[in-house]
Amino acid sequence: MKEHKNPKVLSEGITWMVSAVEDFGVSYLNMKDLIDFCKETGLQSSAAATRNATIKLIGILHKFVGPDIKGFLMDVKPALLSALDAEYDKNPYEGPAAPKKTVKASDSSAMPAGGTDGLPREDISSKITPALLKNFESPDWKTRLESIEAVQKILEDANKRIQPTGTAELFGALRGRLCDSNKKLVMESLLTIGGFASAMGPAVEKASKGILTDVLKCLGDNKKQMRECVLATIDLWHAAVHLDKMIPYITAALSEPKLGAEGRKDMFEWLSRQLSRLNDFSDAVHLLKPTSVAMTDKSADVRKAAETCLAEIVKAGGAEIVTKNLKDIQGPALALVAEKLKNYGTLPDLYESSQTSTAALLSKSNTKVGRTTSSAQGDRAPKHGAKSLPLRPNPMRNSKAEPILSVHDIAIQTQPILNVKDSNKEDRERLVVRRFKFEEPRLEQIQDLESGIMRYFREDLSKRLLSADFKRQVEGIEMLHKALPSLGKDIIEVMDILLRWFVLRICESNTTCLLKVLEFLPELFEALRSEGYALTEAEAAIFLPCFVEKLSGCSSISQKCESSSTDNRKKTESTCAAIKLNNSGHNIEKLRERMRELTKRIVNVYSAAKLFPFVVEGLRSKNNRTRIECADLVGFLLEHHGSE
Repeated sequence: MKEHKNPKVLSEGITWMVSAVEDFGVSYLNMKDLIDFCKETGLQSSAAATRNATIKLIGILHKFVGPDIKGFLMDVKPALLSALDAEYDKNPYEGPAAPKKTVKASDSSAMPAGGTDGLPREDISSKITPALLKNFESPDWKTRLESIEAVQKILEDANKRIQPTGTAELFGALRGRLCDSNKKLVMESLLTIGGFASAMGPAVEKASKGILTDVLKCLGDNKKQMRECVLATIDLWHAAVHLDKMIPYITAALSEPKLGAEGRKDMFEWLSRQLSRLNDFSDAVHLLKPTSVAMTDKSADVRKAAETCLAEIVKAGGAEIVTKNLKDIQGPALALVAEKLKNYGTLPDLYESSQTSTAALLSKSNTKVGRTTSSAQGDRAPKHGAKSLPLRPNPMRNSKAEPILSVHDIAIQTQPILNVKDSNKEDRERLVVRRFKFEEPRLEQIQDLESGIMRYFREDLSKRLLSADFKRQVEGIEMLHKALPSLGKDIIEVMDILLRWFVLRICESNTTCLLKVLEFLPELFEALRSEGYALTEAEAAIFLPCFVEKLSGCSSISQKCESSSTDNRKKTESTCAAIKLNNSGHNIEKLRERMRELTKRIVNVYSAAKLFPFVVEGLRSKNNRTRIECADLVGFLLEHHGSE
């Protein structure tokens, strides 16, 4: 049509296009070419009929794709912009419009390479230069600000419609600015991240590598302006990504002690606003635990916001679903939630029955003990006039309670060793930061690990794995080792949790426990290989940085540390303390040999090409022995897997 000089041909052709779009929608259109045609040919025509037909075409496109189309037409003449605005009002966007007619058979390869709305997205990877990324780390705050503004300009030039290609490093650079000492730069970074979410659409969830975790941490700032900036950013994020994809990050943020009372209040108020617009949203139940905990917060504002949020959770998810998920709530929080649920006509039977059964069990136990004691005293009643002696504990007599405990143990052991129902592995992996360099596990990560083990591992196994006594930990590994052949694909669902636990054991460096870990891991990887399973990127990022860093081994934790790790100390604190004491490698040659052997087996479940960057990072280690081991491993990989 561009080649026709007759304006009547153009105007009638464009008029036909208006009716075609109205009938069939925009699913099969190349929107970039169509918009360029409208701008360069239709709107530039000297014939009024052609211009008017083009304005009608753009108006009908607005009905299908929404206001984002305006960004592609900002450079047309002001008079035309006014005419276009009037046409937009005639064709308002009310969500994705269903076409009147459909195509019965279509070639999927002919579909446009844009977003779900068909509008084109620009590849900005060529504009993300090494110089730009380097300036993000400049000691001069003005240079850092200029870098952020340069990224904002890139988004503007792309009409705020971009592809995720090549943006991973840029997200990493923006993540670093969220911890900037200059608060202005932090706020500019937040706005830029929100702009990325708006410009990239749903793809931002995977492309951002979990940056939402760092965004939500900024809610802990005591300045209201900063918190408002965070809320504006997550509003833009929510517009691009559905709330169910954000919930894992939000629940993690709410469990963060540094969030503060104001940040927690703002988060719950934001959640209440979003949940109030949803119906039949079962994922809302994942917010139940942090909300119930907040209802016992010392801050009245937090408690009030949490109660409002709980009401919205019940409305969105349903009182019945909420009632079924009370098992994860304990203590005063459970009583508060149960009280609130009465208002919805659903009394949580789980709560009441647990109270009744506990009381009955205690009563029954006390009755048995009373009878046993009376019987024993009757059999050995002192003769008249004899001196009554206090009853001393007798090991043989105390052992009579053991059958009650063993029955309980047998009941537990009849259960599956892993409970992978609703494992939500994908949600957990979204929170994993993909990096090659090892960083010590943070306190909140250890707490999340403990929660995961208690949830998905059988009670007797979880108690052993979470014990501060390395002997109990060894027993836990042996239980897993024995059950491994029968676990099949179930262990894959908790592989990330298991690898995190192994990382802690490697960091703590108890020789006995570590030898048992290194004995079990080859069997585990062989089982995965037989299942045809390869480690995911998240699982590799959890395990490999630590394993490579400790490849040379670490010096044993001091005897003082081992003796201080008693049952009376908190497990999490002792774990963190043990890790901090451990900075270099194992002196025992047997450990180093097993670690070398295990490294060579990892390629069975994670390709050598993907393993290589982790090993190269190990060459930068401060530990000389680690660098030597990694250099040997590089040689091994090149010799045996060079073709990859």
